[in-house]
Amino acid sequence: MSLYTRSKKCGGSIKLSKKIEKLFKSYREQLLHLGKLYGVVEIKSYARSSKRLTISQLELLLIKNHIKLPINRSSDKAIARQELKENSIRNAYLSLSIIFLIGCLIVMRPFIKNTVNEVKFTYVAEEYKTAKINKSKKTKKKNKTNLKKN
Repeated sequence: MSLYTRSKKCGGSIKLSKKIEKLFKSYREQLLHLGKLYGVVEIKSYARSSKRLTISQLELLLIKNHIKLPINRSSDKAIARQELKENSIRNAYLSLSIIFLIGCLIVMRPFIKNTVNEVKFTYVAEEYKTAKINKSKKTKKKNKTNLKKN
């Protein structure tokens, strides 16, 4: 009789989950049970020879035989903690680089302002010179025309 049929007779799925919890105390035991359940030859041979496979070796054997692995809560927490650490470090570097960029822009502002003012001044000065030269030519022409009339 399987666990499922026993739990139906006992009255529900709550007792099934309790039996499963008693049956599998660790992630390694879950992997060993899956290997035996699906008939993975390598796992059975190691169990017979009383050699102890590591969790990673068990996982690799199950993956090789196309068996879906159970959820490992402890490794999920470790992975989540590592990802959080990496993300926080990345966010700190990004924040510092953005602050540095904004600081550089603030420091560069007076230099940019002076450069723009110099460019404007030289442009205005050139316009003023050309306007002054044109005025002096016009006054000379007027003086010549006035002299000719007189």
